[in-house]
Amino acid sequence: MVVFVIGNQEVLISSRLFNFDYEGNQSLSLRLAPWAEFFNNPLEWIVSFGQSYDIFITKFGHDQFPYPHNLFLELIFFNGIFGFALSLFLLIQFVKLFFDVVSSQFESYSVLYYSLAVIFIGSMFSGNNLDNYVVISMTAVLVAFKRKRWVSKFEEKHSTVSL
Repeated sequence: MVVFVIGNQEVLISSRLFNFDYEGNQSLSLRLAPWAEFFNNPLEWIVSFGQSYDIFITKFGHDQFPYPHNLFLELIFFNGIFGFALSLFLLIQFVKLFFDVVSSQFESYSVLYYSLAVIFIGSMFSGNNLDNYVVISMTAVLVAFKRKRWVSKFEEKHSTVSL
C-alpha cells in the first residue's frame, strides 16, 4: 500500500505492483508456487501436450487464481511443447527487436516496440492468455514489419538502375 500526501488530503494508491496481500499474502505464494515447480521439474511441463485448467487449480490454484499470471508459464503449462516453442520464439524475437530498436534511429516502429515492452512486462505479472494475446500479436506484427523493412533495404542496396 502506498500513501501520498498532497496538501491536506491523503491519496491512497493500492497497486498490484506493490500489493500482493490477498488473504494473508497468499497471492504472492500462489504466484510463486508454479515457478518453483517449473524450475524443479521443467521437463514435466515442457515434454507434454499441455494440461487442463482443472489440473492447474488442483495443483496450485485458488478460485481467485485459476491460471499462472505469467504469459510464459501459462503457455508452457497449458500447451506443453508447443507453448514452450512459442515462449522461446517470443522471447528471442523480443530481444532481437530490442537490439534493433536501440541501435537504430527513432521512428514509428520504435513507438510500437516501446508499447510492446510495457505490455510484455505487464504480462509477466498479470493476466491470462486472453488478456495477453496482444503481446503475441504485436510481436508478430513487429517481426513482419522488421522483415519487410530489411527486405526493402536489401532490394534498395542491390537494385540496379538501367537506363
